[in-house]
Amino acid sequence: MPRRAAMVALTLLLVWLPALLGSDGGAAAQEPPRQAADLAEIGAGPIGDASLQFVGRAIDDGDTVRLFGYLDGVIGFAPTALFTDPTQPSVTTARFVFAGEIPDATRATQGDATTTTGAGDLTISLLDNGGATWDEPASFAGGAPAAQVAIHLANTLQRPAPQQGVMVGRETLTQATAESFSLSGTTYRFGREETVLRLEVVGALIPGEPGASRAVEFTGWARVTQRGVAPTGVATPFVTAPAATAPEPATPGAVSPAPSGCAALEPWLTDTRQRLTEARQQIATTSVDDPAVLAVATASLAAAVDAQRAEPPPSAATTADRLALTALSTAARGARLAAGALASGDADVLAAGRSALSDGDALIGRALAALDDLAAGCV
Repeated sequence: MPRRAAMVALTLLLVWLPALLGSDGGAAAQEPPRQAADLAEIGAGPIGDASLQFVGRAIDDGDTVRLFGYLDGVIGFAPTALFTDPTQPSVTTARFVFAGEIPDATRATQGDATTTTGAGDLTISLLDNGGATWDEPASFAGGAPAAQVAIHLANTLQRPAPQQGVMVGRETLTQATAESFSLSGTTYRFGREETVLRLEVVGALIPGEPGASRAVEFTGWARVTQRGVAPTGVATPFVTAPAATAPEPATPGAVSPAPSGCAALEPWLTDTRQRLTEARQQIATTSVDDPAVLAVATASLAAAVDAQRAEPPPSAATTADRLALTALSTAARGARLAAGALASGDADVLAAGRSALSDGDALIGRALAALDDLAAGCV
């Protein structure tokens, strides 16, 4: 090779060598995914991976279903950064909130079950300093937009009694816009346009006055089913922000071990089964007319919720974990409401607490069935 040509080749090699080395998968695997201009993509993992976790409320006014809440899990985003105070993950400290509505929802009722369907839009926003509150739905519509999402709603609410109800749903989310934002010196992009996710939700009716709008508290987890553009990869796993503390359940008891062949799910499967079983026993032995018994139940169920949050599930158990957490949280809310009602003498709140305990028991039954299905599938 002539000397001049060799020098040109060497110069080009020196110019491009850093870029070539930077594309090596070993180094990239330790960092969040990067795109052009040092942009980190979050909120849209590979197909099949859980990408978002929702905590929210759905208010059915008859003509319109309003949705609002916050995200307590975003793939690619550090769990400790999801909340302004990572030791107190809650609606008031959440950085990512969402709000939207289904303007022309349709309903079909058969027996005590009502299925609601419709299409609308959600806006996911960033609140740098948090500050949303359930008492002010408008507080979830503030902040800087991170993504616009089209939603197709398909929920079923089963109401065995006027003040009781359990909701399940499978929604389709299609992302329309993906905005960029900066936090702590890093620039992120929330998701990708045309990404499609399947959102599964479970929830419980919030008891209200007769004739009032139906309100449901729900949790949900969304998995990517289709991406408009080939993914660049997501390096950080999808995990829920940990609770501040993780006490053990207050009333441990003997529980049969999980079926064999589930080594990858242990010890999460056994621990979760034990918490659910003990919570169901706690509900069965709790009298909502006895302050001392309610105090024990409130502490025990709250401890079970904290312990469940603190034990990250295996990837195959994400759905079952959210169902278990919803069941435990619903029961804990019922005990807390009942205890407060006894102290204040509020009969309506006491009825609401009793209803939430009943809903929690029903959800625990579903969660235990989900664990059985999960265990049977890995034998």
